[in-house]
Amino acid sequence: MFKPDSLKKITTILAKLYFATFRSPFLDNPLIVGLSFGCLACAVETVLFPVIMDAVKADQFVVSSFIEWFGVAYGLLLALVLVNVWSQFDTLDREFDKEADAVAILQQTASLILSSPSLTSSQDNSDYTVSNTPKNMINMLIDDYVNHVLQFYRIEHKNKRIRKYGDKIIEDIRFEIGRTIHSAERDAVLSGLLLLINEVADVRGDRISHSKQRIPSTVWNLAFSASVIWLLPFYGLNITHPAVFFLLIGGVTFIVTSLLAIIHDLDEPFGGTWNVNMESWDELKRKMKLRQRGFGNVLITGSFNEFGSVIVNELIESGYDVRCLEEKTRSTKKILKRFKDKVEVVWGDISDFEIVRKSVADQEVIIHLADIVPPTSEKNFKRAYSINVVGTRNIISACALLPNPPRILLGSTTNLFGYTQTKEPYQRVESPIQAHNTYTQTKGEAETMMRNSGLSHIIFRFADTQKKLNQQIQKTPLSFLDINLDNRMELIHPLDIALAISKGLEKPTIWDGRVLLIGGGKKCQIKYENYIRKLLHVFQIGDLPQAAFGTKEYDSDWLDTSESEALLQFQRYSFEEIIQEEVSRRLWLKLFIPFRPIIVWLILKKSPYYFNGRTISSL
Repeated sequence: MFKPDSLKKITTILAKLYFATFRSPFLDNPLIVGLSFGCLACAVETVLFPVIMDAVKADQFVVSSFIEWFGVAYGLLLALVLVNVWSQFDTLDREFDKEADAVAILQQTASLILSSPSLTSSQDNSDYTVSNTPKNMINMLIDDYVNHVLQFYRIEHKNKRIRKYGDKIIEDIRFEIGRTIHSAERDAVLSGLLLLINEVADVRGDRISHSKQRIPSTVWNLAFSASVIWLLPFYGLNITHPAVFFLLIGGVTFIVTSLLAIIHDLDEPFGGTWNVNMESWDELKRKMKLRQRGFGNVLITGSFNEFGSVIVNELIESGYDVRCLEEKTRSTKKILKRFKDKVEVVWGDISDFEIVRKSVADQEVIIHLADIVPPTSEKNFKRAYSINVVGTRNIISACALLPNPPRILLGSTTNLFGYTQTKEPYQRVESPIQAHNTYTQTKGEAETMMRNSGLSHIIFRFADTQKKLNQQIQKTPLSFLDINLDNRMELIHPLDIALAISKGLEKPTIWDGRVLLIGGGKKCQIKYENYIRKLLHVFQIGDLPQAAFGTKEYDSDWLDTSESEALLQFQRYSFEEIIQEEVSRRLWLKLFIPFRPIIVWLILKKSPYYFNGRTISSL
């Protein structure tokens, strides 16, 4: 059928594919297992084909007849086993969802009943009281039970000790409910809660019982043996065409082994490709966490700006329901694709009051980050004023109209301190503000409006991020030459900003109108000379002579962030780590290293500070 050399080459290729498959992380996938065995079968059959043909040459009719008739019985057996194991898997999956629903109803009902004013205060005409301690204890125990299930659901049915611990939590909840209400007249309320905890216990028992169910070993052995018996005769068929040979031998082996792998996978619902779906439990934990915080709906304006998208991602991972108010552009639509269906988006301009009014509805917190920064703010005063001032005014006005106004976090800037290089470091919250350009003028006005709004709010003044500085350099390429090399400056990583905001949302006591400085801390406090040297190497330009730089101040300085760090504990990234990220993102710029002398010559030629004839000494 095949030439010896061809057989050897084909066998070698298939063997390499087979062993490569078993080194693959996708081996847990039943289809990969089937493909692997299909390739192995083709390799073995290619080598042993002459031997097998000699053995069964006279029995081709018997072999083909056996495949046809035995295949009918085999197909029925495999179908019954597959349907049974799928039904078993589906039932267990539903039991997990059913138990999560029961726990959610218990938690919600207990919170509503125990938070009722008629039950939480002792009155003269009442003969009952409700202790706040059991109420808190019930919520804590339910939270413990949810964490217990999420941590041990894979092994709880096999480990008696872990199972008893879960049972004990249920009994503790039942005990706390029983001692919460002390009036006999409240038996109806008490009975309702006890019925709910009993339902949780019943569903828990069903879930653990179904977790133990597996295909009987006799049935599995029968299905496996039948598969082998039906599969082996295919290797004795006299097939002369190579394409038909590989398609039939490899295809049948692939299908049979894939089906067996699927049955085995479904019979192990806590490992492999198909696992029981724990989304309902994760959602329950998320909602309970939000109820403990007191809020969960968050609107973010400027959601996809220099660090807005990082904040959106942080809050999504923390379990908040995020709504974004953003202008619809090509870049914002591209960023939105990262989040898919995880956020709600309101497309519109923040200077449009009606858009803002619809956006703040049903929200509990507003994170107001939308603004126009330099150099755009300095080139387009009207646009900067409409976003930075009018947009903030619309947020305040729309929130004030609501019966329960949301809290507001206003994102501001440390550029408000102005030019401070002649003063002593560090800049503090009480340091005077200097409105020295359109950006700081409009941001200062926004802060004033927020302070006078009467709404619960907090103001975060952010230090510069590397992305913000990159955008300024891209829009005004040679502006980096203007700054004095001795200028103090402080950076912050966007992930640290996101963490600061997330931590702030969990501390309702700080929403009292205070201002916090959000900078990178000591590890991100540098001189401009150090910063620009590192950045020029990132861009593969290398060192430039000091004479190429000017003496202008940049409105950045070192900050005293001791208060904000003590409250929020958000400072993780150093300046070196920020630069290292820039290096990893711009490795492609190494392609321009051969052109470095030309690029340096062009920069020096354009520099208004560098004079021809100077000795070029590096920094």
